[in-house]
Amino acid sequence: MSPTTRRTSRFHALLALLATLGCTPGAHALTVSVGTGAGCTHATLQDALDALEPLSGDHRIHLRTQTHAVANGAVYQPTVAQGFVRIEGGYANCSDAAPSGNPAVSGDAARAVLDGAGGLPRTVLSLQIDGRVGSVQIRRVAIRRGDATGPEDRFSSGGGLSVFGAASVLLGFGTVIGGNTAVYGGGIAAGGSRTITSEPFERVDLFITEGAEIDANIALNQGGGIFCGGSRTAGILPESTRHASVVHASGSIINNQARFGSAMFCQGSYAGGGYQPRPVDGGAALVFGNIENDPLLAIACPLAISLDLGVAPTAGSSYRDLGAAPGESGVLWIANNRGQNSGGMCVLGYNTRSGASPPPATEPSFRLRNVWLDQNTARPASRNTNPGGGDFASALRVARQISELVLEPALDDCSLLQCGACVRITGNAYDGVPGATDFLPLVSGPVTLRRARIEDNEAVQTLFELRGSPDGGASSGGLRSSLMVDNIVAGASSTLLRVDDFAGTPGGSSMQLTSNTFARNTQDGLLQLDGAATAELWANVFTASTSPRLRFGTAAATNLTLRWCGQFPSATDPDYVAVTRLADPGTGTFNPVFGSYSFDASFAPPPILRDRCTPLLLAPTRDFYGRPKIQRTIATGTDVEDLGAVEFVPDPIFADSFE
Repeated sequence: MSPTTRRTSRFHALLALLATLGCTPGAHALTVSVGTGAGCTHATLQDALDALEPLSGDHRIHLRTQTHAVANGAVYQPTVAQGFVRIEGGYANCSDAAPSGNPAVSGDAARAVLDGAGGLPRTVLSLQIDGRVGSVQIRRVAIRRGDATGPEDRFSSGGGLSVFGAASVLLGFGTVIGGNTAVYGGGIAAGGSRTITSEPFERVDLFITEGAEIDANIALNQGGGIFCGGSRTAGILPESTRHASVVHASGSIINNQARFGSAMFCQGSYAGGGYQPRPVDGGAALVFGNIENDPLLAIACPLAISLDLGVAPTAGSSYRDLGAAPGESGVLWIANNRGQNSGGMCVLGYNTRSGASPPPATEPSFRLRNVWLDQNTARPASRNTNPGGGDFASALRVARQISELVLEPALDDCSLLQCGACVRITGNAYDGVPGATDFLPLVSGPVTLRRARIEDNEAVQTLFELRGSPDGGASSGGLRSSLMVDNIVAGASSTLLRVDDFAGTPGGSSMQLTSNTFARNTQDGLLQLDGAATAELWANVFTASTSPRLRFGTAAATNLTLRWCGQFPSATDPDYVAVTRLADPGTGTFNPVFGSYSFDASFAPPPILRDRCTPLLLAPTRDFYGRPKIQRTIATGTDVEDLGAVEFVPDPIFADSFE
């Protein structure tokens, strides 16, 4: 039977069904039920989808709690405009008015399972929406054992779920996309128009919320959990990246595998598309345990994404805000992932749609609030064969098409969160034994970390790197009110921080270090500056049990500027003597402290580090814990600050001397 004849037969069957229900083809709010037993209107999911395709209005598909065989895949292609289409499992019987059971407790015993095993290599559920449905919402459904590895390109993307054309799809409570395989997008393929060609703009909005899981899917190429791209048309390659916005509010992308982007590969264009982490208050958007399945691929980053330029700059600011909302405690948690040379999150650049969406005059800046990067792993690599490339990082790598990515808290008081930190980069490491020319920083790119705890990490050559580019682009970033403690940096002339420029970079890349505490780290020096790179330090504490150097690199010593206060290991260090030192404009003096000092568990400064700095214009107003950084002395009535990330706060004493 031809596709046209099959669809005509479906339509005639639908008319007969509608007649028995007393309906007409334009009816609204149709509810159908799928399964075996009393009250079920359709035996298969495909039959139910066929019944809804020509009907306008809002519709519901109730799936009985059972395994539904979808060996050759199910396809939804609505032909008219529709409102909401809700697909929900968990109905013990088709005649039940509401679902029962809790998938979070009972697993598949409280879900409908769409099982793609057997049959042709197809996506389990393909939603070819093309702008005709306001929203498709899926709850209490497990989509498993899909196999989109067919020999034809159009059957090679989206093992469990594929969404094409302009669409809005929500994966909600009790939904699992798990154990599926595809060439691209092991779990999900989502895509509107292509990002590399000039064609009418379309975007898929994919919402992961209410604890939905993308779990244990495999892509033979890109996008183990999610791939923003794919193909449904013969002759268009499945590796085509497409416009999709993945809004990650809660739930998990876990234990997926791919050659590149084992959790997600989602590259947008300057018109939009990419990743939008927006963790709900008190919840977590989790990216955990995703690994590369091809150890020979050079940069198999688990979370390979563009930050979505569909997000408008916040009013009165140049920044586009993602992460937790101000005042909320939700967290984007990226942990226990493994990649070849890049282990956590890689923020990619943007495509131009063949010039239809050119780069803006000023590259975009983002703020990402409440981020944890924990125990991710990557393998060091040599830059000798490609000195202009090789941007690797075990935790975070950011493309230079981003002007600045700021990681900062959404809360003033982060004490209720684990480790008391809203921004945390801990326990990330390298795999294997690094060679003499190998390189692997913890963080690489135009990144600014505010009130961050950077602790117990391993790196090779440097911990935090800014790099210019061979085409003359400069980078900028730095640290503010942050703790960098108990880290180990391997390699000769290793440093905690590095600013690296290529010859001819105009202006030079620059790093700003303001009110930070560097303590108990293992490295040879604080900074490496190369080429035209510059750095400025103000009110920092740089203490160690040994006497590491202040500065390495080919840049002139005067490219390092010390602003009127700070703590340093040695006054006789030649690097300290040769750098630029600026006196406090208020007092006319330079106020350094030398030696090494120990700290308590809170990293509160000992007496010698207190009240050392006149406040700097645009300096942080809060310390690592969110307390006011500027305090007025009783003795002189002047505003002063302590050195380091933590401001000393005496125990409160009441006026009558009783606490």
